[in-house]
Amino acid sequence: MAYTTVNNGSLFMNAKLYTGNGSTQSVTGVGFQPDLVWTKGRNDTYSQMWVDAVRGGTKYIYSNTTVAEATNANAITSFISDGYNIGSFGTLNDNSQAYVSWNWKANGAGMSGNTTGAGTYKTYTGSKNTTSGFAIVKYTGNGTSGHAIPHNLGTAPKYMIVKSLATNDWAVYQQGFTLNGGNPYNAYMYLNSSAEEKVGVFIGVEQYQVQLLLLLEQVIELILMTKNI
Repeated sequence: MAYTTVNNGSLFMNAKLYTGNGSTQSVTGVGFQPDLVWTKGRNDTYSQMWVDAVRGGTKYIYSNTTVAEATNANAITSFISDGYNIGSFGTLNDNSQAYVSWNWKANGAGMSGNTTGAGTYKTYTGSKNTTSGFAIVKYTGNGTSGHAIPHNLGTAPKYMIVKSLATNDWAVYQQGFTLNGGNPYNAYMYLNSSAEEKVGVFIGVEQYQVQLLLLLEQVIELILMTKNI
């Protein structure tokens, strides 16, 4: 069996079960301070809610829909060393509701700078963990093919999710998608849809950056990536 430098994956990704109380509470036992929290009510029809430390705990997006980012002051009120604090927002904390959250550790909100590649450079902020190979990057598109988004992982990501913070689909890249006729980086699928594999988001997946085929001018995007699958 081949081993990586991550011999205890629960130090970087962990799942947590908890019960809502309709008020405020601390969700602890995660094992680290998470930078990405994906939560779903287990016995209701609430949407699947994604919150991250780069955008802030009160801002959320739903991975089962195309809706734009929204804000609720009673979502995740703070990230703490062993989990996070939540308010009374029902998607996270409805009274007596059973929840599951999947949690990933990056490194706070420690990256910032300008994008590179083709077109006008835009600002980006993000968080990365080179040990686990996980990164979160928020950036602004420039509408130009070849726009390069830094991730600084030190190796090319094998899996990526891109979501516009405006209304749009969730594009997913997976190493090995091959319906694009030659470019191993250009095929993608939608996380929020049952649609078949498509072509046309990524044109280069590199050691320190990702080159994008086309993103809308001035639209803020969120990209999640990992080098390990």
